Amino acid sequence: MTQRISSLEHSVAEKNSRMLTLVTERETMVSDLRRMNRTLVSLTAKVERYEDKESQEKANEAYDKGHRQRSRRSLLSRFGLGAKVEAS
Repeated sequence: MTQRISSLEHSVAEKNSRMLTLVTERETMVSDLRRMNRTLVSLTAKVERYEDKESQEKANEAYDKGHRQRSRRSLLSRFGLGAKVEAS
């Protein structure tokens, strides 16, 4: 009977040890995943800021180009040259 109890205690100790190992591995994986998630969120935000900046620069360039064209036409029409220049 004592041998049976000793065997059961040994079995429980092995299972507890394995469970502790699994819990430790799980905690390590969760920690790694959280760190990777923070990195991914940070990189995503950087990409979005870059894309927003790039989009804004393109919009500004398009506006400036349109504004220059409108200003040029306005000046030409003011001096009566608009139709002559556009026709040539």
